[in-house]
Amino acid sequence: MTVSTEVDHNDYTGNGVTTSFPYTFRIFKKSDLTVQVADLNENITVLTLDTDYSVTGAGTYSGGNVVLMSPLANGWQISISRDLPVTQETDLRNQGKFFAEVHEDAFDKLTMLIQQCFSFLRLALRKPSFIANYYDALNNRIRNLCDPSQAQDAATKRYTDVLYSDAIIHADENFNKSVRVTDSSIPSLPGIASRRNKILAFNNEGNPIVVLPESGSAADVLIELGSSAIPGSSLVMHSDGKTVQQYINILNRRTSFVMPEDFAGTDTQQLLAALSYAKTNGIGRIELIAGKTYTLTGTVGLDIDLGYFSFGCNFGRATIDSTGFTGDGAVWVHSSAPYNDGNRVHSNKMRGVEFKGTINEIGQSLIIIGNKNNTANGTYNGDCHIEDCSFKTCDKVLLATNSTWRYKFINCGFTNEMTGGTHIMHFPAGLADSGESVSFVNCKIYDTKRALLAVDCANFAIGMPGTSVLNCPIEINGAGALIILDSAANIENPGATAWYRYAKVTGVAARLVMNGCTLVCNQPSLQLQPLFEVTPNAFIDYSHVKSPGNNYPFQNGAEGFRTFVEGDGYVIAEGCIADIGSGAGNIPIHKSLNPTRNFGFATGDLTSWSFNNQGSASQTCVVDAAYKKTGSFGARMTSIGSLSCFLTQNVKVTKHNYYTCSLLVNVVTPGTGVSAGGLTVTFYDRSGVKIIDGISSNIPNTVSGWISIGQFIQGRVVQSAEYCEVSIRCRDGAVIDVDSFIINFT
Repeated sequence: MTVSTEVDHNDYTGNGVTTSFPYTFRIFKKSDLTVQVADLNENITVLTLDTDYSVTGAGTYSGGNVVLMSPLANGWQISISRDLPVTQETDLRNQGKFFAEVHEDAFDKLTMLIQQCFSFLRLALRKPSFIANYYDALNNRIRNLCDPSQAQDAATKRYTDVLYSDAIIHADENFNKSVRVTDSSIPSLPGIASRRNKILAFNNEGNPIVVLPESGSAADVLIELGSSAIPGSSLVMHSDGKTVQQYINILNRRTSFVMPEDFAGTDTQQLLAALSYAKTNGIGRIELIAGKTYTLTGTVGLDIDLGYFSFGCNFGRATIDSTGFTGDGAVWVHSSAPYNDGNRVHSNKMRGVEFKGTINEIGQSLIIIGNKNNTANGTYNGDCHIEDCSFKTCDKVLLATNSTWRYKFINCGFTNEMTGGTHIMHFPAGLADSGESVSFVNCKIYDTKRALLAVDCANFAIGMPGTSVLNCPIEINGAGALIILDSAANIENPGATAWYRYAKVTGVAARLVMNGCTLVCNQPSLQLQPLFEVTPNAFIDYSHVKSPGNNYPFQNGAEGFRTFVEGDGYVIAEGCIADIGSGAGNIPIHKSLNPTRNFGFATGDLTSWSFNNQGSASQTCVVDAAYKKTGSFGARMTSIGSLSCFLTQNVKVTKHNYYTCSLLVNVVTPGTGVSAGGLTVTFYDRSGVKIIDGISSNIPNTVSGWISIGQFIQGRVVQSAEYCEVSIRCRDGAVIDVDSFIINFT
């Protein structure tokens, strides 16, 4: 077979009846065809094989038929063209018979591909000759051409039609607006410099000239008013002292924001008017002047509805002084926008404002959040964002009400500059629809003059990532309530002059979480009680925190234990360490983390303890109420001569992380040796083999009352350790009372 024809496509016009259309050229496979149809509007569609049509005659030499699934509409055109993949699939070997048809098929395909290329070339816009400097469209239209952008681009029909129409309209409009004379010509006016601030006149010949208006005349005034140099609008004064130009400036920008200064009256009246105008007219922002102090008086506070507008100072900081305000709350920040419109509040913010109040001792609040416990104010009060603001001094600096949820305070400060305030923040009991995802991010709550951060509402959750809580007592009293300090948050007492409780957790299942935050305790000698308290059924999660080192006298607290946390609640601790460098003040976190049994001799005997008198009955250990430091009982150890006696207990290692320990000791009678005894902790493996020599802490050989020892017994638990032996030694004739041994593995 040879390819004896150059035909590689067939075109037909439909009659609404015919479905079969022949193709008169060879193809190898039915997929070697491309079938396209064009409707009456010349829209071209490529049909799909086996969906829109089928093919017969593939592989024959004479062609075949394309059979449509439905007749081609009358007047529609169909094109059937060969479209071969550009491949060479014939594999000729150096052995075997010569198959002429195999070679011929390969050559046929090459010829078909060449024809296909020429066919595509015939569809291109071409020059008629190499010497021609134009392209010949062969009387065909060019469609989908862009409007021209460069000087030498081809122009489209629409482009030229529009230009022509606009030119005619423009010429007609200008002509109709022009001043015309019947003369054949008239001289032009002088230049700008000559006609500036002059009026038009005509000389004896009727030619135009410019002349000065009479001073003080109406023309003179009108020229001044029409001047752009002054401008003239600045010469017209309103009764309130503002010029027309000033009002124009205000109106020009009121579509985007308003300012209190746009309105008349006192600072308070201006603020209230701006708030009302913005909400009523859909203005998205109220802008305060940076560096300005606005005075708020009266009993009506500022209603800042972040569901509808932003409020504050975008650049710098403005101040609202409410020291003379006598209402319940100086500023109420909320969102009354319907819940489904809540996305707007993700961009609306209050920012760049310093709020200042005073102590009136009447329960007044500086900022109120939520709906003020009034359903008429709406219930959708979440997603309020307050950034770069500060709140200073009030009976209650911040008060939460019903519908307090998803409030986000970012880079804000809260403080009291006067004593007498009750709360720096108060989340009262009984709040409805409240407590979801309230956060204070990178904020500073500081120097509150003992005003509380109190969470009394059940199940109220507050996140404080990166926030510093300084000289501010925390109380979590609501059942299931939560405060979490994390992400390098900080809690401490800078400039401490007396002890105070950092945090107290009392609510059933209430939680204080300190995760990866910094804990600092200044003026150690003033810290007479543990910093934290957790009551029964409450929790403190004390994780990834370094306990501050120093010789705190915590053992004088209510329980007498030398721990950072007191109370009968639960403490969870993970990945905590102490002051590794010096060992000073390395004390346990809480008694609930103590795996020691009968650590305070509460059974009234030596249950779980072993006593070794080294074979001398004169060396004794007696449990009695008279020997206690805390609880019901303590133990008295008596040694004689040069002998020692030992009170020991094996304690299972609960974690292979870090450990700290503490023992309360009272030296009744000093011994004759260098010490009255000591405390030793030694680690053993599962087989009972000692891993390393134990770390010891000596008991001073002086009568000094109850003291705490063990702060240097700390460190990393050996990985192979199964248990540790706690050994309390009394030596060389000393008599000592011991109580409350605590070891924490964190």
